Amino acid sequence: AEEFLFGADDDDDEALLLLLGAAAVVAASGSACTGECLEAQDGSLVSFSGNGVTLEGRVYKPAGAGPFPTIVFLHGCSGLYTGSNGALGSQFTFWGERVRDEDGYAALFVDSFTPRGIDSVCSNSSLLNEAVDRVLDAYAGLTYLRSQPYVNSNAIAVVGWSNGGSTALSAAARDGNPAGSAVFGGFDFSVAVYPGCGLQSTYGSDYDYTFAGEEDQAFYIPAIPTYIFAGSADTTTPPSPRCENITERAQNLGASAATGN
Repeated sequence: AEEFLFGADDDDDEALLLLLGAAAVVAASGSACTGECLEAQDGSLVSFSGNGVTLEGRVYKPAGAGPFPTIVFLHGCSGLYTGSNGALGSQFTFWGERVRDEDGYAALFVDSFTPRGIDSVCSNSSLLNEAVDRVLDAYAGLTYLRSQPYVNSNAIAVVGWSNGGSTALSAAARDGNPAGSAVFGGFDFSVAVYPGCGLQSTYGSDYDYTFAGEEDQAFYIPAIPTYIFAGSADTTTPPSPRCENITERAQNLGASAATGN
């Protein structure tokens, strides 16, 4: 596996993937969470307002009032569910249960496809732009979570796989972020797991650098601590050249562990 750092100061891969841990700023006690809110959630279906669409998601949370550090998880190009039975994908149930039971986090898995009647974008990414439309979905999830009394609003991260990994990168962008500035009111941490890194040329380039001067037009830089995890042997979403290029260019523009972005 390869690890590309934009900004953070923690070298423990597991801590980075599980995110907020010791870095979480736990809010003061006195949560308004009562009744059913106190119960543990095991993939409960929720709905919330998006950009022109009512979105859905699955929630995992520990028992108790919280407030808990929380992760917004973003699925890949094949969606949140598997097969004709509509079951939540096994990797998502694994991570929902893992962060809830072992780490004491809450989690929201945002479903960008079902509310729009989309099954997959693996062969046609133009159906839904992961660097724009899905970013707005991620921020809609963030807004929903901040309305929940069990959530620590000062400790919400975004994690995405593949197509959703590119969304996690775009959601962390400082300039050109479709949801506005990530510096104010955005996520606290971002992790992209084997993303495509082209970002639909939203940030001046698709980071393939196939024409003269393309690198100079690329302007993506994250506003928050951001990591990319990619496998060097991955032939579907390889880290080279796009993820390597976006990382190098962002660092040349000032992203670093020292500055925290």
